[in-house]
Amino acid sequence: MKKEIYIANFINASLLMLAFIAFLFFILNHLIFNSMQCLMLFFCLLIPIFIKMIIKDDINIFIQLIYFIFLIAHFILGEIFSFYIHITHYDTLFHFLTASYITYLGFSIIRKYLQKSFAKLQLAFAFLIGLVAEYIWEIIEYIIDDIFKTNMQRYAYNSIKLLGHIALYDTMKDMFITMLSCFITIIIIGILNKKHMN
Repeated sequence: MKKEIYIANFINASLLMLAFIAFLFFILNHLIFNSMQCLMLFFCLLIPIFIKMIIKDDINIFIQLIYFIFLIAHFILGEIFSFYIHITHYDTLFHFLTASYITYLGFSIIRKYLQKSFAKLQLAFAFLIGLVAEYIWEIIEYIIDDIFKTNMQRYAYNSIKLLGHIALYDTMKDMFITMLSCFITIIIIGILNKKHMN
């Protein structure tokens, strides 16, 4: 167990250092959007450390590794290397998998604090956690787009701002995909934990 903890801590520390170095590199080269992505990555990498301090316990290494993979897939591949733009359905797949992960993570945390007799309530809370995470993320995307004049919410096409219903398409698609993913995930969790659901 200690070996797994050391591995997770080493990976976290390495990614923190790389994110900070990349932030400095992009700042020095006046690439503001990329530097902000690295800064956000840096702060997201601090979250597991804060969680450990709060719960006074170590986080499962598998959960941490998946978290690190998602961070790299979003900030590095998706934003800096523009996978969201150049790879079809990358954004949709990422939202689906991330929502599923957050829902499962929410269920795992809630299960520690609620009695087994509240199993169905645990599933409901896990579903809501996945939706809330998406809601917060869309707000963050909106704020970043507004401040840095970026296009994370895909409200523009070829530098031309979209109008009306079509301008909301990407945001609403992400929300629908998230809701579907959360629903499928709690169904799977419910089936796998069927004996505790009665």
